[in-house]
Amino acid sequence: MVESRFHTTEVHRFAERLSAAKRPIDLLRAEAVLGRDSYGIDAMVSLPSYEEGSHFPLFEAPSTLPKEYVVPYLYHPYVYFVSHEPLVRPWLKIGYIIIFDTNFASYVDKVVRGEPLNVQQDKVMQVIDDILYNDLNFDPMFYLVENIKQAYPIALRMKEDEISSPYKFWDLLDEGFRQNIVSLQLFRDADCKYYRKTRKLKFKISHEEAVSRSINLTYKFYASSEGQELVSYFLFLQKAILQQLLAILKIQFSSKQGARNKTSAFLEFVQKEGVYFDRETIVAHKYFKDRKTIPLLERVNIGAQTDLAKKIDNLAWDMTAPRFMERMIAIEEQADFIIPFFLTFDRDLLQLIRCFPVKAVLLDRRSRGVQPIPLFSTHEYFEKEECWDIISNFFSEEKRMERKAKEVPTMEILSERINSLYAELNTILSPVSNYSTKDTV
Repeated sequence: MVESRFHTTEVHRFAERLSAAKRPIDLLRAEAVLGRDSYGIDAMVSLPSYEEGSHFPLFEAPSTLPKEYVVPYLYHPYVYFVSHEPLVRPWLKIGYIIIFDTNFASYVDKVVRGEPLNVQQDKVMQVIDDILYNDLNFDPMFYLVENIKQAYPIALRMKEDEISSPYKFWDLLDEGFRQNIVSLQLFRDADCKYYRKTRKLKFKISHEEAVSRSINLTYKFYASSEGQELVSYFLFLQKAILQQLLAILKIQFSSKQGARNKTSAFLEFVQKEGVYFDRETIVAHKYFKDRKTIPLLERVNIGAQTDLAKKIDNLAWDMTAPRFMERMIAIEEQADFIIPFFLTFDRDLLQLIRCFPVKAVLLDRRSRGVQPIPLFSTHEYFEKEECWDIISNFFSEEKRMERKAKEVPTMEILSERINSLYAELNTILSPVSNYSTKDTV
């Protein structure tokens, strides 16, 4: 594995200048700090205004995107691109992609099969119409990520039994999941020109071809060696987020202290475990300060708990959405730069993603690493919230080295810690509850 160069002094200076940039000309000054050792360090930077004659390529999101249900990864509407390479290319291939959650995948299946959508009819069809009429580019991969928990164990069992049949794997998958995948393949190949003329669906591929593509897609994603590497990454990421989410909820419901003290307790937990996430730390503070600002987490409350583990596990999967968008940015198969958007009818999830606005993102082409640059740095945020001393102590050299020295936990150890937190939280929320809260994957 190639080590990323985000830690180097040169790239740090580059990131600081991008963070402060207000106009395209500021990006020229930022790139000037990069030398030969930083070839392959690129950036996407969103700015609030457009200026003609800029040295850098510009992307503006399609005006037809249904903004009520779609959140962009980058905050500002105008995105500029810095490509630090030894040879300046005359043009760059720039694209965008819309990813979506399981609920939207289910709606697509109903539309493809001509079934009624009931109460969701109007808003779903508005989005479907926008996608088809304007031939918008979307990708089903996050739907596959959200369903890792049910599909990956099947892939592992087949691997143990030394079975390598895509068809056998397909037969073992949940029927509803298979149907959604097939419908997504058909929808992906809808004839948009025909739809614009008739407002009716017609597909460029047969149902048999859609099934064949679905079999190959699911096997490659879940069961191939390349796919299992990606799946393992997201499984670990989701568990790390889940552990922090459980800690946030435990601190919230076990203490009547203010946001400052709760944030301090959360950072003590992070220090002990050694895994730090910028986004989740900001989310934690906002939640401690005012629960209503993070409505997604308000789904967990004091009282009798039915399926507590499943509920919180699903919340943790939702919270991987921004990380998946970052992963899509790192993929160079479709374009030199990809700008991701996330589509969901879950307003609480949209608000969660929006509560950590990202101004820019660094890319290291050698390591395929991605590093977001938030609109407001963690230090700026906590200084404004009068928690400067807490965050300064957390980021002191001594504390940094202490976290860095900790071993990355195995999945088994992480699951044990999660189960312990589940039990503690379940007791806090519902002392007489006997519901199972065991982490299963």
